[in-house]
Amino acid sequence: MAQSADISERLKPFKSIGVCFSGGGYRATAFSLGVLDYLNRIELEGKPLLEKRHCN
Repeated sequence: MAQSADISERLKPFKSIGVCFSGGGYRATAFSLGVLDYLNRIELEGKPLLEKRHCN
């Protein structure tokens, strides 16, 4: 049990992530939209992950 506690203390979310999608058809588009929808549903600190984006 002590080992799992150590792992959970080390796991921290990223401050930012990059997302890249392949293109080329309906299946790729559907997959990309599904990923974006999923990222929009996951919340971190009370906000969806897509609202935590950082663009340069």
